[in-house]
Amino acid sequence: LDRALRALSMREHSERELVEKLGRAGFDEREIAYAMGKLSDYRLVDDAAFAEKWAASRARRGLGPFRIRQELRQKGVDARSANAALLKIDEEASLEAATRLAEKHLSRGGANALRRAADALKRRGFDYDTIHRALSAAKRRMNAQ
Repeated sequence: LDRALRALSMREHSERELVEKLGRAGFDEREIAYAMGKLSDYRLVDDAAFAEKWAASRARRGLGPFRIRQELRQKGVDARSANAALLKIDEEASLEAATRLAEKHLSRGGANALRRAADALKRRGFDYDTIHRALSAAKRRMNAQ
């Protein structure tokens, strides 16, 4: 329980992350189950709340919903909690982040600048509609300057 509380004091974790961390630290299944039960009783582990905070944080860093969903899945968050968290991401802020990234790549110029920008947005987890809108907005802004 102390090890789990120390981990939670550093940052929030999903339930699966904590279980894995405790397992790697050498605790047996009984000890892990006891610790997780106590954390649940005290409401210190909540995958839905974790997913919301993780999604908001990653969106602020310019990641798109596909990438965020993948990260949440890797952390053991169920699909329902992940989807609920993604619905709370501000679409306009997400589009703005994608547009800024597109501008950065387009400003480098070159024959393949548009393709490189689109590929970068795709790697960041944005859907094709957002990529198209971000590239259009970035081109408009750059032409206006």
